[in-house]
Amino acid sequence: MQNGISVKDNLVNLIAKIGEKITIRRAHFFDNTEGMNFFYVHSALEKGIGKIISVVKFSGIEKEKNLEVGTKVAMHIAASNPISLNLDGLDPKIVNKEKQVLIEQAISSGKPKDIAEKMVEGRIRKFCEEVVLLEQTFVIDGKTKIKDILKQYSSELGTEVIIDSFKILILGQGIEVEEKDFAAEVAATANQ
Repeated sequence: MQNGISVKDNLVNLIAKIGEKITIRRAHFFDNTEGMNFFYVHSALEKGIGKIISVVKFSGIEKEKNLEVGTKVAMHIAASNPISLNLDGLDPKIVNKEKQVLIEQAISSGKPKDIAEKMVEGRIRKFCEEVVLLEQTFVIDGKTKIKDILKQYSSELGTEVIIDSFKILILGQGIEVEEKDFAAEVAATANQ
């Protein structure tokens, strides 16, 4: 419900307004028993509708007092597109795949395998800093890590500020577009 209007009624109103078929393909729900949710809409077409939407759930802060930090972190998430909240939540398959790619690159550049593996350790740390939210550099100031921003706010508020979870929704994400061979299609049509 938004403003007393159900999701179904909002969808019908939007379809009537835009004149296009719209279906809800995916949704993500946050447990709202504790903590506060903040969101950011990037490339907003109108209020609450955009191409990228990020939602972040915090514990330890109040929305009225900390709207700015919540919104800024949601903005950071939309800009940096992290794939994991923390290092423990990072899928080992992703890390191993990245490690193999980096090792193969180093070996193909002429490095011995043992040296290539040592070189890759530093690159994997850098990779983790790019894809793990708490390890990322805050896009607003370009120098402070997100985990340090949380420590700063925790100190100011006198309570521990924690990011419980986040979600990014990107318009069209996950839609598989069938690629067609135009030349084959024309030839098939001509042969009919």
